[in-house]
Amino acid sequence: MYRKAYACLTILLSIIMPFGLSITVLSEPASDYTDVKSNTWYSDSVLFCTEHGYMVGLDDHTFGTEKFLTRVQLVQILYALAGKPTVDDKSTFSDVPSGKWYSGACS
Repeated sequence: MYRKAYACLTILLSIIMPFGLSITVLSEPASDYTDVKSNTWYSDSVLFCTEHGYMVGLDDHTFGTEKFLTRVQLVQILYALAGKPTVDDKSTFSDVPSGKWYSGACS
């Protein structure tokens, strides 16, 4: 469990750090995500988190390594790390509508 949490924390911090360096290097993609190159320091963590269902990309080819992490994305990551416990789809937050991909995680 420690290894899983460490890998997800690594990728999480890489996304939310406000002062990251952006260096473009030509290399092979580490996965189907075109924005995750195999020689980046976070590529193993991205693969680990996606293979274990803790995180998914923004679409089939974009992980979003240079995007800011939203509140619902963070909640969804924490929900996945907790094992996706059974919840109802009713949120106590007025800005979380039911039926969205993140509704269960926000409940």
